[in-house]
Amino acid sequence: METMDALLKLHTDDYEQAEHFLYALPKFTKKRALSDVKRMTEYLSFSGKEVPMIHVAGTNGKGSVCAYLQSFLMKRSLRVGMFTSPHLVRMTERFNVSSEDATDAEFMEAFFAIRKLAEEDYAKTGSFPTFFEFLFLMAIVYFRKKKVDVIIWETGLGGRLDATNVFEGPDISVITAIGLDHCKYLGDTVEKIAWEKAGIIKTDSFVVYDRTKQPAAEVIQTQIREKNARDCGLDAGDTTILKISEKNIDFSYNSRYYNNAIFHVAHGLYQPENISLALRAAECFFDRNDLTQLSESEADEAIGATLWPGRMEEIAEDVFFDGAHNSHGVRAFLRSVEAMGKGSNSLCFSVVNDKDYDEMVGLLHDSGYFDRVLAVEMPEDRGLTETELQELFSRFPDWDVTYCSGIEEAVMWCKGQIRSQAVDTTEKRRVYVVGSLYLVGLFKGYIKEGHR
Repeated sequence: METMDALLKLHTDDYEQAEHFLYALPKFTKKRALSDVKRMTEYLSFSGKEVPMIHVAGTNGKGSVCAYLQSFLMKRSLRVGMFTSPHLVRMTERFNVSSEDATDAEFMEAFFAIRKLAEEDYAKTGSFPTFFEFLFLMAIVYFRKKKVDVIIWETGLGGRLDATNVFEGPDISVITAIGLDHCKYLGDTVEKIAWEKAGIIKTDSFVVYDRTKQPAAEVIQTQIREKNARDCGLDAGDTTILKISEKNIDFSYNSRYYNNAIFHVAHGLYQPENISLALRAAECFFDRNDLTQLSESEADEAIGATLWPGRMEEIAEDVFFDGAHNSHGVRAFLRSVEAMGKGSNSLCFSVVNDKDYDEMVGLLHDSGYFDRVLAVEMPEDRGLTETELQELFSRFPDWDVTYCSGIEEAVMWCKGQIRSQAVDTTEKRRVYVVGSLYLVGLFKGYIKEGHR
């Protein structure tokens, strides 16, 4: 395909063809003004006032917060729509209602509706939705068809200019941990990035964030005052790690509704903070909509029932997937590895070329937690090639590094690391797959196809 017009001639009669069409969009489209996206939502007769909405922005933790928040709201028998990105295996994962992903048929129904609308608008304006905008518009169609009671929107990039930021609402804005990522687009300091993320705050909305995380918190507080919003931030002591075992983390949560309630979560030292943000947002939602707050047991049940794939997820015995894909995420990942105890760990790593991969690899090396590394070349244009990976890891001659360019070979390597533990039982060996959500998705896709 050489032109947009050629792309528009493609047949999209099934899921695979629609997926091919969507993946081709970045070659022919560019990010548009919010007014362009707003025009499309008006075509759909969706103002954002039809249903309560919660908006989630941040550098890391957005998906986890959305997932836990969905579980909390479901405890009040609400049909909760959740739009997230990226997906790990299939695009249908981005469209979720009460913990169930869209079916292929539902995906295609929404796709056809937006393709028709987008082509009509293109004929008038010469402008076509980007990949993310197209999916966002599909989500509107899907959630309306499913008659949801509330929608959770996860931003794609930033916040202020994100396609999801076209509504006068939402009622609640959640801003998760903020670090340096996408600096080319959002700014080269935490303050600049925080300002972009805080652009989702709306007048008279409830704002949930961590007040202890300076300097981002100060920027968020400025936006809260300017928008006359309500500050519902977490304070020091609202979340406290109590105990870390091999399989669980116990933590306490404190608020006007919970007096240091004790909750439990599996791996991921960063998850107590994400859960606390989600629970605070749920409190705000129940307040605003005159619903009964969750009991401690209900909240703990919701936490236990929530699985957000690819975040310190134990996919097999002693094999963990973590989607850390920037320096901020790697630091959080390393804290989790440290908390899980000593051992001879193996690392399966890959990264896309728009990330701060020099710093990421430096942090992983300097931690001293990994004695064996597999660097994987991913089958996509943005991934580092094997040659680039070799150059990247050449800075660390003390590391035992192996290279490969196929997911099957990577899976076999990970299995081999675990088998080696049966020979050398002096230390527990764990394998961590990290560096890119795309890499995690490839692993999960390979496993779902029946390869073990």
